[in-house]
Amino acid sequence: MDSVTDSLLEQMRFRLDKDSSWFVPLEKALDGVTAPIASWRPKDDFNSIWQIVNHLTFWTAFVSGRLLGAAPTGERIDNQMTFGEPGDPTDEKGWGYSLFTLYSSYRDFHNHLEKATAEDLHRVVNSAGASALTMMNGCLLHDAYHIGQIVLLRRLQGVWNG
Repeated sequence: MDSVTDSLLEQMRFRLDKDSSWFVPLEKALDGVTAPIASWRPKDDFNSIWQIVNHLTFWTAFVSGRLLGAAPTGERIDNQMTFGEPGDPTDEKGWGYSLFTLYSSYRDFHNHLEKATAEDLHRVVNSAGASALTMMNGCLLHDAYHIGQIVLLRRLQGVWNG
């Protein structure tokens, strides 16, 4: 591995589960979240935690696929569709499956990155000319933004003790 890969892997660990004194990792943000908490929205036009989890899962799998060499299709992605429905407050099994899928996509992403070469990271992976490295950095920043939203939604519900 090279220093770029090592740096990305370290950022991924901070994003997911590494303790940090200056931001909340995803596992901590989601710890103790139940289906009722995950499906709650302060207003109808806001996303729920469950929807944010769906969105993170979609984009993590998408970028991971590009790192593996999936070719751009040219198809436009309706970003709003990646969030899905707000979730069912009575469906703990469905919420558990959403978390399982999210964490699986993160593990896959991490495993793909560990095997990536410098050539893989610098390969153009979309029609706009972005490299896998650019997309991965974007994904990490994107996730930090949404982790903050999860914490905010928990605070608004009075169920955050981080």
